[in-house]
Amino acid sequence: MTISQGVINKLKENYETLGILEAIDAFYQIKGLVIEGTQKHSCHLQDSLLQVYHYLLAIIRAHPQKEDVKLENFKKLINFIEDDTHRIVDNTGLILASIYKIKRLFSFQKMAFFE
Repeated sequence: MTISQGVINKLKENYETLGILEAIDAFYQIKGLVIEGTQKHSCHLQDSLLQVYHYLLAIIRAHPQKEDVKLENFKKLINFIEDDTHRIVDNTGLILASIYKIKRLFSFQKMAFFE
């Protein structure tokens, strides 16, 4: 199976390889939010969700003082999770958009592995 010169020209014209580099960068941003703590966020998303779980348990058990639950900290934590999740969704969308562009470009070739 060969790639047509038209597809090669479109790759050159549209710089699809740069889109993949942007997708790689987006992946590392997602990885930082999900797996690795950063300077901006001391814990990753999983830890934040576990903290919310513990806050909620403390509230349900009516022992917020024992768990040192502070409503303002709880609100901040919820906002961090929301912001991080939006960043993950945005970055995931960028990755998919890059892949879809390439998939569309190569689908003109009727390559079996894209069907």
